[in-house]
Amino acid sequence: MPSDGPTQSTPGGAPVPGHPAWFADPTGRPGLDRWWDGSHFVDRTRPTGGGAPGWYPHPVQDGLVRWWDGTAWAPQARPAGEAPQPGWYPDPERTALVRYWDGKGWTRRARPVGDTPAAGWYPDPDETDRIRYWDGREWTKRTAPAVPGGEAPKHHAGAVIVTVLLVLALVAVGAVALSKTSEDDGGTTTTSTESSTTTTSEPESTTTTRRETTTTTQPETTTTTAETTTTTAETTTTT
Repeated sequence: MPSDGPTQSTPGGAPVPGHPAWFADPTGRPGLDRWWDGSHFVDRTRPTGGGAPGWYPHPVQDGLVRWWDGTAWAPQARPAGEAPQPGWYPDPERTALVRYWDGKGWTRRARPVGDTPAAGWYPDPDETDRIRYWDGREWTKRTAPAVPGGEAPKHHAGAVIVTVLLVLALVAVGAVALSKTSEDDGGTTTTSTESSTTTTSEPESTTTTRRETTTTTQPETTTTTAETTTTTAETTTTT
């Protein structure tokens, strides 16, 4: 945390608009200063007067202490006391939860605050950017993004599953319809090609045969025969 502003806090003074400075924490947390940015107090704290490196009262959670490295708060936090006993303590990062301390460190066991916490959405015990649904006895698999100021999701898992199945069904129907359309288009193209080929072949075959007959007959027959053949071919062509 930057050490801007006066090194010493001003517990007896009052914040002055336009003059940033450290003041005794106005929320009443013991042994802490909070930063006044010139218009309001912000979420920046430190041990009173700055403080040398060491354990100080946690800036957010009662009953815990947090390590101050001399310039900023470190992630390390633990229950207050020289040798804290195993048990449930405030979660060092989530004020709505308590977490189990095994005597040496924090475990993954966490639950909402209270002896019998009601069912509802709470900060996820493992993911800081998500919320998780507590059914009144244990955590469920239902999670959602943690949106500051947003409402907890109201849909149920069953509704989500039904929606997904409907979407998949629509996709399947569309795929079948597309496949059938492709098959129909293919059949029409084939029929058109066959008709075109048949129509073209007939005149080619007829024309070739007539030319061969005319060429072969001329040398083998008399002039009269050749004229008769030519006349017949012309009559056929005219018809």
